[in-house]
Amino acid sequence: MKAAIITGVSRGLGEALAFQLLDKGYHVWGLSRSAPEMVHDHFRFISADFASFRDSDFDGMWDELLEAAPKEVLLLNNAGVIDPVGAYETHRAPMIEKTLSCNVVAPMALTAELLRRFADKGTKLKIVNISSGAAVHILPGLSVYSISKNALEFATKGLVEEEKRKGRDNVSCLIVRPGIIDTKMQSDTRSLDPNEFESQAMFSEFKESGGLRAAEDVASDILELFFQDTSHRGLVYSLPKKLFSDL
Repeated sequence: MKAAIITGVSRGLGEALAFQLLDKGYHVWGLSRSAPEMVHDHFRFISADFASFRDSDFDGMWDELLEAAPKEVLLLNNAGVIDPVGAYETHRAPMIEKTLSCNVVAPMALTAELLRRFADKGTKLKIVNISSGAAVHILPGLSVYSISKNALEFATKGLVEEEKRKGRDNVSCLIVRPGIIDTKMQSDTRSLDPNEFESQAMFSEFKESGGLRAAEDVASDILELFFQDTSHRGLVYSLPKKLFSDL
Protein backbone atom coordinates (compact mmCIF):
# COMPACT_ATOMS: atom_id res chain seq x y z
CA MET A 1 0.00 0.00 0.00
CA LYS A 2 1.13 3.56 -0.78
CA ALA A 3 0.09 6.37 1.52
CA ALA A 4 0.02 10.16 1.26
CA ILE A 5 -0.39 12.81 3.93
CA ILE A 6 -1.54 16.16 2.59
CA THR A 7 -1.95 19.32 4.68
CA GLY A 8 -4.31 22.10 3.67
CA VAL A 9 -6.58 19.63 1.92
CA SER A 10 -9.89 21.49 2.17
CA ARG A 11 -9.53 23.37 -1.13
CA GLY A 12 -7.13 24.62 -3.77
CA LEU A 13 -3.86 22.83 -4.39
CA GLY A 14 -4.21 20.45 -1.44
CA GLU A 15 -7.62 19.25 -2.57
CA ALA A 16 -6.39 18.81 -6.15
CA LEU A 17 -3.40 16.78 -4.96
CA ALA A 18 -5.67 14.56 -2.88
CA PHE A 19 -8.05 13.81 -5.76
CA GLN A 20 -5.21 12.98 -8.14
CA LEU A 21 -3.37 10.76 -5.67
CA LEU A 22 -6.58 8.86 -4.91
CA ASP A 23 -7.01 8.31 -8.65
CA LYS A 24 -3.49 6.84 -8.69
CA GLY A 25 -4.38 4.33 -5.98
CA TYR A 26 -2.90 6.03 -2.92
CA HIS A 27 -4.49 5.97 0.52
CA VAL A 28 -4.72 9.62 1.51
CA TRP A 29 -4.81 11.23 4.94
CA GLY A 30 -5.98 14.83 4.51
CA LEU A 31 -5.32 17.40 7.23
CA SER A 32 -7.02 20.81 7.44
CA ARG A 33 -9.40 22.87 9.55
CA SER A 34 -12.42 22.04 7.40
CA ALA A 35 -13.18 18.92 5.41
CA PRO A 36 -13.15 18.90 1.60
CA GLU A 37 -16.13 17.66 -0.37
CA MET A 38 -14.51 14.31 -0.90
CA VAL A 39 -15.96 10.84 -0.39
CA HIS A 40 -13.63 7.93 -1.11
CA ASP A 41 -12.92 4.61 0.58
CA HIS A 42 -9.22 5.45 0.74
CA PHE A 43 -9.56 9.01 2.05
CA ARG A 44 -9.30 9.80 5.75
CA PHE A 45 -9.90 13.35 6.97
CA ILE A 46 -8.13 14.64 10.08
CA SER A 47 -9.31 17.96 11.54
CA ALA A 48 -6.25 20.12 12.22
CA ASP A 49 -5.54 23.71 13.20
CA PHE A 50 -1.91 24.34 12.30
CA ALA A 51 -1.98 27.81 13.84
CA SER A 52 -1.82 26.08 17.22
CA PHE A 53 0.07 22.92 16.33
CA ARG A 54 0.29 20.05 18.82
CA ASP A 55 2.09 16.78 18.04
CA SER A 56 -0.40 14.79 20.10
CA ASP A 57 -3.29 15.75 17.79
CA PHE A 58 -1.89 13.37 15.16
CA ASP A 59 -1.00 10.33 17.26
CA GLY A 60 -4.01 8.44 15.93
CA MET A 61 -3.02 9.11 12.32
CA TRP A 62 0.53 7.89 12.86
CA ASP A 63 -0.73 4.75 14.62
CA GLU A 64 -3.05 4.00 11.69
CA LEU A 65 -0.22 4.44 9.23
CA LEU A 66 2.10 2.17 11.18
CA GLU A 67 -0.56 -0.52 11.32
CA ALA A 68 -1.12 -0.23 7.56
CA ALA A 69 2.63 -0.77 6.97
CA PRO A 70 2.84 1.19 3.69
CA LYS A 71 5.79 0.63 1.39
CA GLU A 72 5.82 4.35 0.54
CA VAL A 73 4.65 7.51 2.30
CA LEU A 74 4.39 10.91 0.63
CA LEU A 75 4.20 13.94 2.91
CA LEU A 76 3.00 17.07 1.13
CA ASN A 77 3.30 20.06 3.44
CA ASN A 78 0.94 22.34 1.56
CA ALA A 79 -0.99 24.23 4.25
CA GLY A 80 -0.07 27.88 4.58
CA VAL A 81 -1.42 31.25 5.61
CA ILE A 82 -0.42 34.65 4.27
CA ASP A 83 -1.53 36.85 7.20
CA PRO A 84 -0.53 39.27 8.61
CA VAL A 85 -0.52 41.42 5.50
CA GLY A 86 0.38 45.09 5.51
CA ALA A 87 2.95 47.52 6.76
CA TYR A 88 5.53 46.14 9.17
CA GLU A 89 4.42 48.34 12.07
CA THR A 90 0.90 46.89 11.93
CA HIS A 91 2.01 43.37 12.86
CA ARG A 92 1.36 41.94 16.33
CA ALA A 93 2.99 38.98 18.04
CA PRO A 94 -0.08 36.65 18.17
CA MET A 95 -0.62 36.76 14.40
CA ILE A 96 3.09 36.41 13.66
CA GLU A 97 3.20 33.34 15.91
CA LYS A 98 0.16 31.79 14.19
CA THR A 99 1.71 32.23 10.76
CA LEU A 100 5.04 30.74 11.82
CA SER A 101 3.23 27.84 13.50
CA CYS A 102 1.30 27.00 10.34
CA ASN A 103 4.01 27.69 7.77
CA VAL A 104 7.11 26.48 9.63
CA VAL A 105 6.41 24.62 12.87
CA ALA A 106 3.72 22.30 11.47
CA PRO A 107 5.63 21.04 8.41
CA MET A 108 8.84 20.60 10.41
CA ALA A 109 7.07 18.72 13.20
CA LEU A 110 5.15 16.44 10.83
CA THR A 111 8.33 15.68 8.92
CA ALA A 112 10.19 14.90 12.14
CA GLU A 113 7.47 12.48 13.27
CA LEU A 114 7.40 10.80 9.85
CA LEU A 115 11.13 10.20 10.13
CA ARG A 116 10.89 8.90 13.70
CA ARG A 117 8.16 6.44 12.77
CA PHE A 118 9.32 5.19 9.38
CA ALA A 119 12.83 6.19 8.29
CA ASP A 120 14.67 3.29 9.92
CA LYS A 121 12.08 0.77 8.73
CA GLY A 122 13.22 1.19 5.14
CA THR A 123 9.89 2.69 4.07
CA LYS A 124 10.29 4.93 1.02
CA LEU A 125 9.62 8.48 2.22
CA LYS A 126 9.08 11.47 -0.05
CA ILE A 127 8.71 14.89 1.55
CA VAL A 128 7.57 17.89 -0.48
CA ASN A 129 7.41 21.32 1.12
CA ILE A 130 5.31 23.84 -0.77
CA SER A 131 7.10 27.16 -0.73
CA SER A 132 6.74 30.37 -2.72
CA GLY A 133 8.71 32.82 -4.79
CA ALA A 134 8.16 35.14 -1.82
CA ALA A 135 10.83 33.12 -0.02
CA VAL A 136 13.49 34.78 -2.16
CA HIS A 137 11.82 37.92 -3.53
CA ILE A 138 10.92 40.92 -1.37
CA LEU A 139 7.22 41.74 -1.57
CA PRO A 140 6.21 44.82 0.46
CA GLY A 141 3.50 43.93 2.95
CA LEU A 142 4.32 40.21 3.04
CA SER A 143 7.32 40.17 5.38
CA VAL A 144 5.99 37.50 7.75
CA TYR A 145 4.89 35.21 4.94
CA SER A 146 8.25 35.65 3.21
CA ILE A 147 10.33 34.82 6.27
CA SER A 148 8.16 31.77 6.98
CA LYS A 149 8.72 30.35 3.50
CA ASN A 150 12.42 31.19 3.61
CA ALA A 151 12.68 29.40 6.95
CA LEU A 152 10.89 26.34 5.56
CA GLU A 153 13.27 26.19 2.61
CA PHE A 154 16.35 26.31 4.82
CA ALA A 155 14.87 23.72 7.17
CA THR A 156 14.45 21.46 4.14
CA LYS A 157 18.04 22.12 3.10
CA GLY A 158 19.17 21.15 6.60
CA LEU A 159 17.21 17.91 6.45
CA VAL A 160 18.71 17.01 3.08
CA GLU A 161 22.22 17.51 4.47
CA GLU A 162 21.41 15.37 7.53
CA GLU A 163 20.06 12.55 5.39
CA LYS A 164 23.18 12.59 3.23
CA ARG A 165 25.33 12.13 6.32
CA LYS A 166 23.13 9.32 7.63
CA GLY A 167 23.17 7.57 4.28
CA ARG A 168 19.44 6.81 4.30
CA ASP A 169 18.64 6.52 0.63
CA ASN A 170 14.96 5.82 1.31
CA VAL A 171 14.35 9.48 2.28
CA SER A 172 14.01 12.23 -0.34
CA CYS A 173 13.07 15.89 0.10
CA LEU A 174 12.08 18.62 -2.31
CA ILE A 175 10.95 22.24 -2.20
CA VAL A 176 8.30 23.28 -4.71
CA ARG A 177 7.65 26.90 -5.58
CA PRO A 178 4.34 26.34 -7.37
CA GLY A 179 3.95 29.68 -9.10
CA ILE A 180 0.77 31.71 -9.18
CA ILE A 181 -2.31 29.60 -8.54
CA ASP A 182 -5.97 30.60 -8.75
CA THR A 183 -6.82 30.08 -5.06
CA LYS A 184 -8.67 31.81 -2.24
CA MET A 185 -5.35 33.23 -1.01
CA GLN A 186 -4.98 35.05 -4.32
CA SER A 187 -8.52 36.43 -4.24
CA ASP A 188 -8.09 37.53 -0.63
CA THR A 189 -4.97 39.54 -1.48
CA ARG A 190 -6.69 41.19 -4.45
CA SER A 191 -9.50 42.38 -2.17
CA LEU A 192 -7.19 44.22 0.21
CA ASP A 193 -6.96 48.01 0.36
CA PRO A 194 -3.98 49.06 -1.80
CA ASN A 195 -3.31 51.88 0.67
CA GLU A 196 -2.68 49.24 3.35
CA PHE A 197 -1.07 46.54 1.18
CA GLU A 198 1.53 47.89 -1.20
CA SER A 199 1.71 44.74 -3.35
CA GLN A 200 -2.05 44.58 -3.98
CA ALA A 201 -1.75 45.94 -7.54
CA MET A 202 0.68 43.17 -8.46
CA PHE A 203 -1.77 40.46 -7.37
CA SER A 204 -4.59 42.16 -9.28
CA GLU A 205 -2.38 42.20 -12.37
CA PHE A 206 -1.85 38.44 -12.07
CA LYS A 207 -5.60 37.96 -12.42
CA GLU A 208 -6.18 40.56 -15.12
CA SER A 209 -3.36 39.28 -17.31
CA GLY A 210 -4.50 35.66 -17.11
CA GLY A 211 -1.40 34.68 -15.16
CA LEU A 212 -3.16 32.43 -12.65
CA ARG A 213 -2.97 28.66 -13.14
CA ALA A 214 -5.63 26.16 -12.11
CA ALA A 215 -4.81 24.19 -8.98
CA GLU A 216 -5.44 20.94 -10.86
CA ASP A 217 -2.75 21.75 -13.43
CA VAL A 218 -0.21 22.64 -10.77
CA ALA A 219 -1.01 19.45 -8.86
CA SER A 220 -0.36 17.41 -12.01
CA ASP A 221 3.03 19.07 -12.46
CA ILE A 222 3.98 18.35 -8.85
CA LEU A 223 2.90 14.72 -9.02
CA GLU A 224 5.06 14.17 -12.08
CA LEU A 225 8.00 14.44 -9.69
CA PHE A 226 6.90 11.43 -7.70
CA PHE A 227 7.56 9.17 -10.65
CA GLN A 228 10.99 10.54 -11.50
CA ASP A 229 14.44 10.26 -10.01
CA THR A 230 15.05 13.89 -9.08
CA SER A 231 17.78 13.32 -6.50
CA HIS A 232 20.50 14.68 -8.79
CA ARG A 233 18.57 17.63 -10.20
CA GLY A 234 18.45 20.14 -7.33
CA LEU A 235 16.47 20.82 -4.19
CA VAL A 236 14.07 23.49 -5.51
CA TYR A 237 11.51 22.86 -8.25
CA SER A 238 9.97 26.03 -9.68
CA LEU A 239 6.74 26.09 -11.67
CA PRO A 240 5.46 26.72 -14.26
CA LYS A 241 8.88 26.51 -15.97
CA LYS A 242 9.69 23.18 -14.29
CA LEU A 243 13.20 24.28 -13.40
CA PHE A 244 15.40 22.64 -10.78
CA SER A 245 17.87 24.67 -8.75
CA ASP A 246 19.70 24.67 -5.43
CA LEU A 247 19.30 27.08 -2.54
